Amino acid sequence: MTSSHLPCPDCGSSDALMMNDDGSTYCFSCGVFHTCGDNSTTEKPKKTMPAEFIKGVSKDIDSRKLNKATCQKYKYNIAEYKGEEVQIATYRDLGGEPIFQKVRKSGSKEFFTIGKFKPLLYGMHLFSGNDKKIYITEGEIDCLSLSQVLNNVPVVSVPNGANNAKIAIKHNLKWLERFEEVIFCFDMDEVGQEAVKECASILSIGKAKIMSLPLKDANEMLKAGRVDELYKASWNTIEYRPDGIVHGEELWEEIDKPITYGLSYPWETLTKLTYGIRPAELIVFGAGTGMGKTEFFKEIETHLLVEHKQKVGIIHLEEQTRETVLGLMSKYASKKFHIPDTEFTPEEKRKAFDETVGTNRVYIYDSFGTTDLETIKNTIRYMVKGKDCKFIFLDHITALGDCLEDGNNVNQYMRKVVSELANLTRELDFTLFAISHLRKPENKKPHEEGGRVHLDDLYGAAALKQWSSYVFGLERNQQAKEEDVRHTTTLRCLKDRYTGVAAGQTFNIKYYKDTGRLLEVDVVTTFDDLLETESGDF
Repeated sequence: MTSSHLPCPDCGSSDALMMNDDGSTYCFSCGVFHTCGDNSTTEKPKKTMPAEFIKGVSKDIDSRKLNKATCQKYKYNIAEYKGEEVQIATYRDLGGEPIFQKVRKSGSKEFFTIGKFKPLLYGMHLFSGNDKKIYITEGEIDCLSLSQVLNNVPVVSVPNGANNAKIAIKHNLKWLERFEEVIFCFDMDEVGQEAVKECASILSIGKAKIMSLPLKDANEMLKAGRVDELYKASWNTIEYRPDGIVHGEELWEEIDKPITYGLSYPWETLTKLTYGIRPAELIVFGAGTGMGKTEFFKEIETHLLVEHKQKVGIIHLEEQTRETVLGLMSKYASKKFHIPDTEFTPEEKRKAFDETVGTNRVYIYDSFGTTDLETIKNTIRYMVKGKDCKFIFLDHITALGDCLEDGNNVNQYMRKVVSELANLTRELDFTLFAISHLRKPENKKPHEEGGRVHLDDLYGAAALKQWSSYVFGLERNQQAKEEDVRHTTTLRCLKDRYTGVAAGQTFNIKYYKDTGRLLEVDVVTTFDDLLETESGDF
């Protein structure tokens, strides 16, 4: 019959010795093992604590709900140091030799070390490496908590938090590879979960598993009395997979969702052609100088804001904030508030503000002329993650390459711009509307005179072909004699990744100068149009 909590003749501990039914003994404090009747020949070499190490005793830690037996197993001790109570975690190598101590004031996260720090795993000397599973936590307290719940299952912790966990895993990789499964139980916050991915990626394929908890960490679960849930979580682990890999059998729930229209555009035909606006898309509008591209954006911005009650993030790089705000108000009220001779009442103006910018659903980037890609990406990230904007408008994407003079460098840089922004839409799950300027056509009708827009006319066309969900060209003859023609834009779909059906389709949108609105109209044809070839050459 096993007896425990006996005094140890080797280290002087009052209750760390355990006697087995065959008479052999083992001390949880000093690590000395004796067989029955022979205390010399079979004794494990005694591991001497360095003189500078703090000696303490194991006992219950009520504030953490850790019992004495658990603390004794790992030699997690309590002592008085310089007049204050401290908790001591002694790190040992695989032979049980004390290497360094982590010492912290009771109830504090701050610690200092005694001895020479090495990236060992706390408690690893207790386990041979022949077990099927081993659990790794982010700190010693979580290690003790999980061990207390799992009893004899190996549990260790990294020595210096999530940010440095990868170093410890690499240092002890050969030992960890002995186990069939290495299960990570790091903190459930963003830092902890990112560290899990880094650490798991080092191990052999299929070996790493990940625990998921409803509370922050294992000790929080223990303190909350949710021991059963912690135990179940230790078995219901998920195999680590590199980002981007999904098991097909897991996709049915997603696939079984009904296919529906996205949010509508301000123009019925565009909604029908595209099946609406969906998340994680890059939608590009290309047009020549003075074609009213920004007015198109404001029409869509106002529609999403008012009709669909969506939050929008606006980055108009060549427009002052006042112009942007007045433009949204004008679209809402069908009154050109930015024109001096427009007639309106103070009440109309105030209502237009309250129903648009005053809704707390509009976020405008106020930095005229900024062309730095990283700044724009960080701005978008803040709008999407910090302010929950699902629709971002960038006018214009071409400005991000204006700082370069060499044409080849511009093309190469625009590939970088487009690809990084497209990847950002997928990472953050939002829709990005972007405007692109056009190259000057050679031996073709100028875009400003209604020349047809081709996909290759856009700056960064190669990247746009690859990354965009939709690309639209805006065509309008600014020099036409007829006023209706001058104010009518043909919107041409140059790319449709979703179905391909919209590619090549066109419809017309007319600018009404009295209201400042862009509304869909029937085709407007002039004699000049009939003289053009299908390609736009003349």
